[in-house]
Amino acid sequence: MNTQGTHSEGNITFTTSHNIAERYLFGTLENGKLRAAGSGKEAQALGVITDAAAAGDAINIQVLGSNAGTMKALAGSKILAGEFITADANSRACSLETQEAGNYNVYGIALSNAEAGQCVEFTPTLGLQKAVN
Repeated sequence: MNTQGTHSEGNITFTTSHNIAERYLFGTLENGKLRAAGSGKEAQALGVITDAAAAGDAINIQVLGSNAGTMKALAGSKILAGEFITADANSRACSLETQEAGNYNVYGIALSNAEAGQCVEFTPTLGLQKAVN
């Protein structure tokens, strides 16, 4: 993929390392290829994958903190507006308040309510990490 230059809209294309069956999952880079990020407790997400693709295909990711607007992610469970969001084991958005004890990467603050399977609108909070006790 050509990743040279700048990307003023905060979107960039990478090759996937595996199948990504759903849109709006949190994603990360591994060995220069894009994959679903997994839990916010495990890996730092680069952004939100906006497409679905087979392994080896080109796919877009909206980079956290690199755009001027809000973002949306697929919710893995109920999220209320105002809650911090992280990613669950399926790379879907979830409320930080419902997670087991540990340190988590926080990807944003929910601006809308969402049920599992719906998209939640959020404002990104790049670089924030919080502990759940």
